[in-house]
Amino acid sequence: MSSYVLGFQDIDKAKIKVVGGKGASLGELSRIEGIHVPDGFCISTIAFKRVIEETPSIHELLDQLSFLKVDDRHKIHELSSEIRKVIEGIAIPEGYCRYALSYRDLEEMMQERGMGVDHSTINRWVLRYAPELDKRIRPYLKPTNDSWRVDETYIKIRGVWKYLYRAVDSQGNTLDFMLSAKRDGKAAARFLHKVLKGQHTQLPRVVTVDKNAAYPVAMEALKADETIEK
Repeated sequence: MSSYVLGFQDIDKAKIKVVGGKGASLGELSRIEGIHVPDGFCISTIAFKRVIEETPSIHELLDQLSFLKVDDRHKIHELSSEIRKVIEGIAIPEGYCRYALSYRDLEEMMQERGMGVDHSTINRWVLRYAPELDKRIRPYLKPTNDSWRVDETYIKIRGVWKYLYRAVDSQGNTLDFMLSAKRDGKAAARFLHKVLKGQHTQLPRVVTVDKNAAYPVAMEALKADETIEK
């Protein structure tokens, strides 16, 4: 199911293209201890655009807004208020709401489609078939380019926060991902080693990372063991 509506607990900085900068910031803030962020959700940019496209009454207002001069602040404010009222009055179709995709949610989704499957059975399927599927699909992964973006985010597993490392190329193709209990140089180096072993990856020309101090340590470790050139 498409992710049209996401709760703050499902949002992090990696979702910035999905929910926008403010939405991603709220998701990140909700993960920081000591900062209270009320329960809430964000509508994805795709859902927003789709709803706008399906609401003809708003197009005329948007056209009027595009022809206004920048210094006509009174009219801009007036039209902006009208546009906001229209948007606030739009009912989000039920099908746009997003499940959290726990095994129990999947059980409910299947029941809605006439298939009776217990959540424990889905869990057994994942444990039995996921490793085999991962092994079989890797030879068919799309080749990626040499411009990498690497980052990590927090996810809660059985009540414990873990770190999910992820790497994509400049076209957004996934290179690989890795779950780790720690966020340090050793974990980052282990992840980069894993990415470089992929049949669909190549030595990076450039690696873009955030300000996490673990990445310079990891890069030095890879240079030391000659995994990458100095």
